[in-house]
Amino acid sequence: MTEPAEHKVSSLLVLTVVTPGKRHILATALMRYWMSDPFAVSMEFSDGASPSVTWYLSRDLLTAGLATPSGEGDVKIRPFVGEAGIFHMTLSSADGEVQLWVPRPETAVFLRKTYDMVPYGQESSFMDLDLEIEKLLGGGGK
Repeated sequence: MTEPAEHKVSSLLVLTVVTPGKRHILATALMRYWMSDPFAVSMEFSDGASPSVTWYLSRDLLTAGLATPSGEGDVKIRPFVGEAGIFHMTLSSADGEVQLWVPRPETAVFLRKTYDMVPYGQESSFMDLDLEIEKLLGGGGK
């Protein structure tokens, strides 16, 4: 997405991937938020060796998951009991499931910046609905 710098927020996090064998592998996640897509946060995951993978999450789901178990289906987020500095995220797809330990303070700062840019409840006023409909109908948009 191409947007002026003042219309986006990004943050690079170091997180832990917990493998099915309970190995812990450090990885990074580049979190991005665009004013023109105000309901979503993208997270681009990389371990430095494999190709990166990008997931799109609901900003509200990510926010709720910092305080209380949230999500159903492909994305589940919950606070990590006994460790205030991280939260637990499970991402599931047809290719499998990954467990992540994500730093809570850095994520909270990132989310605060997104809400400073687009306040809660005002997201729809930042969307170009005509452009979104054009994209859905195959026009590709502007």
